[in-house]
Amino acid sequence: MRSAPKYRIQYSTNANLSKATYVRVVGNAYDLTKLRPNTRYYFRVRVITASGGNVSDYSRTFSARTAKSSGYSYLAPRNLRVTAKTSSTVSVKWDSRGSGIRYRIEYSTSSSRANPVYKRYTPNEATLTGLKPGSAYYFRVRVISNDGASLSGYSELVRGDTAKSSENSSVSSRPSGTTGTTKGAALRVGSYNVKCANCFSKLTDELPWNDRRDAVVANLRSQNLDVMGIQEASQGWLRDDNGKTLDLSQFEDLQQRLGSSYALTNDKRNNCVKSKTPTNCVYADQGASKGTKIIYNSARVSLVQEGSRRLSSLKNENNERYVAWAILQQKSSGKKFFFASTHLENEADKDGSTANYELRRTQAREIAREIAAHNSQRLPVVSVGDFNSTKFASPSNGSYDEMLKSGLVDPLGNAYRSTKVAPNATVEKRINTHYDSFNGYQRSLKTRSNWINGSYMDYIFTTPMRVSEYENVVDVNARDEFNGIIPADHNLQRATVHLP
Repeated sequence: MRSAPKYRIQYSTNANLSKATYVRVVGNAYDLTKLRPNTRYYFRVRVITASGGNVSDYSRTFSARTAKSSGYSYLAPRNLRVTAKTSSTVSVKWDSRGSGIRYRIEYSTSSSRANPVYKRYTPNEATLTGLKPGSAYYFRVRVISNDGASLSGYSELVRGDTAKSSENSSVSSRPSGTTGTTKGAALRVGSYNVKCANCFSKLTDELPWNDRRDAVVANLRSQNLDVMGIQEASQGWLRDDNGKTLDLSQFEDLQQRLGSSYALTNDKRNNCVKSKTPTNCVYADQGASKGTKIIYNSARVSLVQEGSRRLSSLKNENNERYVAWAILQQKSSGKKFFFASTHLENEADKDGSTANYELRRTQAREIAREIAAHNSQRLPVVSVGDFNSTKFASPSNGSYDEMLKSGLVDPLGNAYRSTKVAPNATVEKRINTHYDSFNGYQRSLKTRSNWINGSYMDYIFTTPMRVSEYENVVDVNARDEFNGIIPADHNLQRATVHLP
């Protein structure tokens, strides 16, 4: 929402907003309290004058479910900011939850919060000293009682770096996983199979899209991505909790919830004259690519050109697969790059057949040809996606092999059947790469603690370039179990690359 004199929030537990409650607020953020736990609420907002007169129509209606009763008295603190003051000192601030409230800060040098340090403070700011120069720290904060009992959940995890020993300057905080840039050419890229909204399989720890989409969005926001390849964000219409069909696709819902700075390179749902629906479709190439999409941060990246290609399929196979591609330009450096997102055939071969194995190889070759056909400037390439083939596939990791043959590089060096070695790896720093990229909504992740790379079917390939960091994004406890909602059956893959 843009700046305005005031806003009116209308909310209700009813989808038609009957028996609604109204709240007038100043500013474009507000915490609603005293809601019922584990209950879906429906919201919309409009601009009003200082005296309450209507200035705009209401926004679209959106919904969210409150968490199950946590037993906490306060909401978690928000808007945590970390600023480096010296090479060993940072300032930490957050929005106050009220006068005289006490807080606990937790910080660690690890994004998994290993070996944390805890400090108690009464005001909503603190100065932390004795830190390592030029180091990344991860911070979060919660409300506590005077005797140290927890009164709220923790805030989001935020990363802040201390200055190098030769520096004495301010360095702003960034969401967990963010790194600095090298001459403006560092680029944060990701790949995420978010699982289609309309293929809910009712696994023990799986939630419907309406109940897990906030976790997907939080995952993506936490990585502060410049551009991301998305898979399975389907073009089909969503339904609300009452089964009512909404004129909203999953990929549109995801893009809108990420925020106004994020845009789709192509927002078409179907390759029809009327692209919103496939009913009575009159074919027209709109560049639609089903649930395989590219989303970019328009504040940092500009779209130059985009397109897509339908990949080969087996005879009588209706499960269309695509590669979506875009030429984008980084605003800070002016450098252009080529980005592709894909999702290959996933059916396992049976009875000794190799049809689907060969199909994935064919599809990978088609991706390589599509990149070459539209990258006449020989721009740096980042090609991501769910390739549905792992290093333990039989007879080989065929689609992976084809991508390497085309001249691309796997920064992780996740070679066939490798566990404790990573041949030809180029990445400088690894975060949680020993876990598998597919979790299958299993609360406990497979223990691969002595491996360099887990078993992956989701990849980030690049042309030769510096890759300073790679993260398999998982929020797990010391027992290798997911904390909270499992966002999707695949883990978000994130890399920081440096455009040459």
